[in-house]
Amino acid sequence: MKKIILSMALLLAVYVTQAQVGIGTASPAASSQLEVTSTTKGFLPPRMTTAQRDAISTPATGLQIYNTDNKAIETFTGNTGEWLTVGQGKGAFATNTAIGVKTLFSNTTGTNNTANGSQALYSNTTGSENTANGPYALYNNTTGAANTTTGYQALVSNTTGSQNTANGFMALYSNTTGTNNTGIGYGADVASGALTNATAVGYGAIVAADNTIQLGNTSVMNVKTSGTVTAGAITYPNTDGTNGQVLTTNGSGTPTWSAVTATAYSGILPVDNGGTGAATLTANNVLLGNGTGAVQAVAPGTSGYVLTSDGTTWVSSAGGVPYTGATGAVNLGAYDLKVNGITVGMGAGSVGTNTAIGDLALASNTYGVYNTANGSNALASNTTGSSNTANGFMALIANTTGTNNTANGFIALFYNTTGNYNTANGNYALFSNTTGSKNTANGYHALSANTTGNSNTANGYQALQGNTTGTENTAIGYGAGVASGALTNATAIGNGASVAASNTIQLGNTSVTNVKTKGNLININPAVVPINTTATATAADIITGYIASTTAAAVNITLPTATDISAALGSSVGQGTSFEFSVENTGGSNSVTLVAGTGITVHAPIISGTDNLIITPTNAIGRFRLVFTSTTSAKLFRIY
Repeated sequence: MKKIILSMALLLAVYVTQAQVGIGTASPAASSQLEVTSTTKGFLPPRMTTAQRDAISTPATGLQIYNTDNKAIETFTGNTGEWLTVGQGKGAFATNTAIGVKTLFSNTTGTNNTANGSQALYSNTTGSENTANGPYALYNNTTGAANTTTGYQALVSNTTGSQNTANGFMALYSNTTGTNNTGIGYGADVASGALTNATAVGYGAIVAADNTIQLGNTSVMNVKTSGTVTAGAITYPNTDGTNGQVLTTNGSGTPTWSAVTATAYSGILPVDNGGTGAATLTANNVLLGNGTGAVQAVAPGTSGYVLTSDGTTWVSSAGGVPYTGATGAVNLGAYDLKVNGITVGMGAGSVGTNTAIGDLALASNTYGVYNTANGSNALASNTTGSSNTANGFMALIANTTGTNNTANGFIALFYNTTGNYNTANGNYALFSNTTGSKNTANGYHALSANTTGNSNTANGYQALQGNTTGTENTAIGYGAGVASGALTNATAIGNGASVAASNTIQLGNTSVTNVKTKGNLININPAVVPINTTATATAADIITGYIASTTAAAVNITLPTATDISAALGSSVGQGTSFEFSVENTGGSNSVTLVAGTGITVHAPIISGTDNLIITPTNAIGRFRLVFTSTTSAKLFRIY
């Protein structure tokens, strides 16, 4: 026991004085805290499964184990769940190499993969022969095979695409299922994730189609090479010829620079000199056919002149039509057509989806698309507005960025600049609108004064003409409108109908004396008619729709005659006409009894006995429907 204590004391003294430990050596290196020396044995860290590793409580940063599941040396990075792996990745296939945090993290049966970088080949399951160098390289790859990447997030979106090569920061980032694609350079990519045999070379180069090579991005203006260029079976020279030479071919794929020589054709003279033999084309002349099997030399005409049909005379183009007698289409290429002062084409910006017909139509357009301008100055100020249609002189002339507008008529939507989703049909329709949106105007001067009002609908001559900033208003009919320009949710229906307040519907003008319908009219906010003594209700009381009794005494309310009610509703009330009204008892414990008037009978199948006409505090509101069997008689229904 004394010897053990002595040995421990000596060992402690060595540790305190030397502060170094040597195993297999009495002289550990001065720079080491621990040195293990052996020529026959190695260092063996703790061995455990992934589950056992994850069960370690609060692992220290730098803690190192050997993972028997992944056959890898793993070091804890200090971040929860992150172990730096040097091994074979999940599945522990001998042909796989995984270096980094969560590399080859999901692998099941994929083989011959190399992943170097944090989460490289993270999602790979069965993909094989892949090489991923860089953080997140081939991160989403699952079954794709034979892909090679170098760079941060290179081929990061690839899932099942195979045989792709990406070299550069986020190279081929967008590829998902495409195959045999190549991206070299920072951000070199494909425009679609499913291309095949597409190659992008250079910073930001984007290749957009299969079997295509894109050299550089849109800023690259020149592609140079010191050698020749071969296209298909033809190799073009890389040196320039002399002045006047042309590029000719030998018929075997090798074009060369050659001097121009006169060529004689059997039966045709290259220059018509009267048929006396061959002649040489003189300087500044042009060869033209004469329509009889020969060619002739004609000197160039004055600028602005055209040849006559016989090919011999130059005439001023100002005095004639250059395409008189044309039997086929006239292709003007990328130019607009000018006909009698009217321009037909795409307008400014030359956007293929635009159509412009008329002087200055779409004259200012830059990037706006899907526009149609038909008429002088139609959409003349439009710059970036899209999906607009303007038919008529100066229709939508001030529009700049407004979209989805339709203007049909003389100066329709004239002042509109940025308003959207407006429809104007008729001369002056929505004439003053500037920024108002979602308005619909059909008719001459319809909504013509509107400036910033939104979501208005006007149908008829001068309909809603007085609206300026009001919103959600509706007018249907000749001159139907609003009494104020700033109303909201106001509706005028009928010739000359004028609505005076927001959230109001005006049916017809002041001359209208009757409003009819075959259905029921229900007043959802009826005026309350108080009846607190035994009395006969008037026809107006019934039609108002809500009778109330607030007295504590019992009240008998006798209904008016069916004839009086019919007359109040209108002289044309006939069989089947009906309406509803309610009676409320708020007076206390006493009852309110409804007494049927002359010509009104209680409908027996639904109501049996007069008790059903009594409104007590337990059924404080009684609802009734009166249905006319003729103009002089009706039946009363109790509604529960």
